[in-house]
Amino acid sequence: MIVSCSSYCYILLIFLFIQPYESFSPSLSLSNNPPPKPSFADRRGFLSTISTTFVSVAIPSSSNAVVIETSDKAGGMKPKDEKEARERLKEASKTISTLLSTYDTITQGSGDNIRRYLGTVGTSSPLYGLKPSLKYLQEYANDVVEYTEAMEEYDRCLNGADGQAYSSMFVEFSAAKGKQEDYYREAKREIQGMQTAMDNMEKELQ
Repeated sequence: MIVSCSSYCYILLIFLFIQPYESFSPSLSLSNNPPPKPSFADRRGFLSTISTTFVSVAIPSSSNAVVIETSDKAGGMKPKDEKEARERLKEASKTISTLLSTYDTITQGSGDNIRRYLGTVGTSSPLYGLKPSLKYLQEYANDVVEYTEAMEEYDRCLNGADGQAYSSMFVEFSAAKGKQEDYYREAKREIQGMQTAMDNMEKELQ
């Protein structure tokens, strides 16, 4: 369990200002000598202990970190050759077409249904991790500039569609005006932009 930073500040405050007077109360002292105050070294050691404890408790070790494994099928890794990159591009294009043709059915669920097709939720979609394949195919384009512009437009539309789909899930709790259907409509427009960009990239690779 992670202890809040405020708890450590409170403990530090007690040690630096309260503890010296409670620990050496004049009524409990056996002599008339003034109670000793904690030295700078003592306080520095305490601070070091606090810092070490905070780091070890608040920051999880790498062995406890959650790792999302990359799906080879989904195109999350750099392709080994041109053939594999083209195949991933082809599968991604099919996925976009399926998403648009069944859009009304898909959006009967939540915005995450759209995002699963986009590859921004989960790793099963061919659109997940597609960027390495798109970049790999740049050198095979007839016009590298046209291909690169289409690739950048694809990324822009992907981010736009993901943002709209994500926002649709919170529209009921948001102060912003609009309905869930409005976000779905804007997301679809961005997905259509993705399809156009994908078509342009495929055209440059013919």
